[in-house]
Amino acid sequence: MSVEKHLTTAKTLALEASQIILKLRSEKIEQHRKKDHSLVTQADLAADRIIREGLSKAFPEHAILTEENGLSGREGSDWCWLIDPLDGTKAYAKGIAGFSVMIGLLKKGEPYLGVVVDPLKGLVYEAVRGQGAFLSPSPGLRPPSPARGEGIQLRVSTRNDFSQMPLVVSTGFPKEKLSSLREWV
Repeated sequence: MSVEKHLTTAKTLALEASQIILKLRSEKIEQHRKKDHSLVTQADLAADRIIREGLSKAFPEHAILTEENGLSGREGSDWCWLIDPLDGTKAYAKGIAGFSVMIGLLKKGEPYLGVVVDPLKGLVYEAVRGQGAFLSPSPGLRPPSPARGEGIQLRVSTRNDFSQMPLVVSTGFPKEKLSSLREWV
C-alpha cells in the first residue's frame, strides 16, 4: 500500500473534519463532560465520526484509536491510526484560537505519518517518516498564499539561545506555572 494513499486520505479527512468544526463553531457550542470529566463538544464527536468512518472505509484492515471512541477496526493490525479529532477542545469551547485536527498513523508501533490541520489559520502540517515535514495552506479553508508558507519544508532551528526563541504554551497551561517556565528556559 502506498504512502500517498495513506497521506492523501489523512489530509482529506482532516480537512473535512476541519470544515465541520468551523461550521459548528458559528452555532451555539454544545458541550458536556465525559466519564473522565474532560470536555467534549458536538464538534469533537462530528469530526471523530468523519475521520473514523473515512479511515474504516479506506483501510478496513487497519486499527483505529480515537480520543472520543477508543479502539475500533482490526485489533492486532500492523497499522494503527491515532486520532484527536479536535485537539484543544477547551479553546474551541471558549471561542478562541488554539485548536486543531490531528491524525497519525503507526506501522508496527512506529510513527509512520502525521497530519495536523489548523482550521483557523488554514494551515496543514504533514510529515512522513524519512521524507521530512511540510507546511502548506489548506484548500477549502483559506486560499493558498506564499506569505503563509505554501509548501515550506520544516526544519529544526539552528538557534541555540533560548532568549531568541518564541515560547508557545497551550491556552490550558496554568498561569501560576508560566512564570516558573519562563525562568527555567
